[in-house]
Amino acid sequence: MTIFDTDSRQAFTSGVSALALALTLAVLMFAGAVLLPKNGLTFVMIVLGLAFVGVTGWLGYHLYAIANSSYALDRNLLVIRWGAIREVVPMADVQKVIDAKDIAAQIKFRPIPILGWWHGEGLHPEIGPIGFYSTTPIEEQLIVVTHYGGYALSPYDGEAFIEAFQQRFYMGPTQLLEPARLMPTFMESEFWVNRNIQILLGGPLLIVLALAGVVLFRYPTLPIQLPYHFDATGTPDRFGTPDQLFILIGFALSLTLFNWLIGTFVYWRGEKLGAYLAWGGSIAVQLFFLVSVMFVVFS
Repeated sequence: MTIFDTDSRQAFTSGVSALALALTLAVLMFAGAVLLPKNGLTFVMIVLGLAFVGVTGWLGYHLYAIANSSYALDRNLLVIRWGAIREVVPMADVQKVIDAKDIAAQIKFRPIPILGWWHGEGLHPEIGPIGFYSTTPIEEQLIVVTHYGGYALSPYDGEAFIEAFQQRFYMGPTQLLEPARLMPTFMESEFWVNRNIQILLGGPLLIVLALAGVVLFRYPTLPIQLPYHFDATGTPDRFGTPDQLFILIGFALSLTLFNWLIGTFVYWRGEKLGAYLAWGGSIAVQLFFLVSVMFVVFS
């Protein structure tokens, strides 16, 4: 099997620049949240910092894929390696290889707005869906056309790839295989497609963020002492400082993470109902914290 590397120089360089920018912005947001006076702006900085952390992780994943991308070719298979994903294309299904520039005007595809990041699925009116696994502008890409769609590639040595492809294509396959997409087990998990699981996992975190938002937006107007406990008649009998509210937020976040771990462990053991109860219970607990804190800060 002959392996052809991608021309990933520009894509990797621009990706590293984007990742460095996102990471820098995340650090600046968190630094501002810690150093500046506590108020609503602090909450905005925390949310933006978390968003930039997410963007950094997303960019890091795609950089890993670009750095570990290649195309392997023999008489029976074209294997597209894109990070942890392997796209297996039987040579028996391949019809031809064409220059992408010849049909670029008809392709509907919106690439990631970073130089060289051509990854995703496009559409051509005649070819059908086209999977992009490329790291160069579309004018420099090759498209492997099958009877069910196409694959846009960017081998470093395009001429050598076409020559090797034509040799194997005319020799014909020795095996009839099925197309496949091979991914690690965790990437095929129900977590990525089950909306109920996503709500149960994301709900508690959103409530904790709402809890932090309520406290920070109200913080500048809070008195020196707040009532934290009431007797049977509703009279406050225990007081504390506003800063103690952040201890409650930290405790609420810790409970969320603990329930995530317990629920995930139970889920992987095959006990889905137990996992749903753990994750759902976390939402109930966080709502209790939210109502309690709102009662304190608005009392």
